[in-house]
Amino acid sequence: MKYLLLLPLVLLALWLILRQRGSHRVQGKDPAHHKPEAVDPTAAPPPTEIIECARCTVHLPRTDAVAGLHGLHYCSLAHRQDAEGA
Repeated sequence: MKYLLLLPLVLLALWLILRQRGSHRVQGKDPAHHKPEAVDPTAAPPPTEIIECARCTVHLPRTDAVAGLHGLHYCSLAHRQDAEGA
């Protein structure tokens, strides 16, 4: 008789535990389903690396430079061709 009273309590506790764990997964608290952090739109962008043209010594962002031989960078394709003799 006591098992008939204990069984519903155990089932209720198990149901509550599983329900609690399921709500964490839905809310993104489960480590397997971790969402990346949101980017702050007011944050400053990372600094741009400034390099010097190997031919005329003009300073420009690395993203705008033309890569040459031996790790040198140039401000234009014409300066690279002139410096490398191509």
